[in-house]
Amino acid sequence: MAANNLPIRDGSVIFVRYMQCFYNHAAHLNRFAFDGCQEFVAAGEVGTPEALICDACGCYRGFHQIFEF
Repeated sequence: MAANNLPIRDGSVIFVRYMQCFYNHAAHLNRFAFDGCQEFVAAGEVGTPEALICDACGCYRGFHQIFEF
């Protein structure tokens, strides 16, 4: 489970989870193929470059849907 605490300008904190992956593995074929990854799982410790890579599907964290609560 990838949960981050992000401060907002008014001093409050929001929680963010990265959910379903929307990386299109068949974009080079002009088609759509998603791998079915349902939640971002960091491949490394916080603060390392590997923390931005999903261990489940191997894509970058930015391809995952952001869920704020």
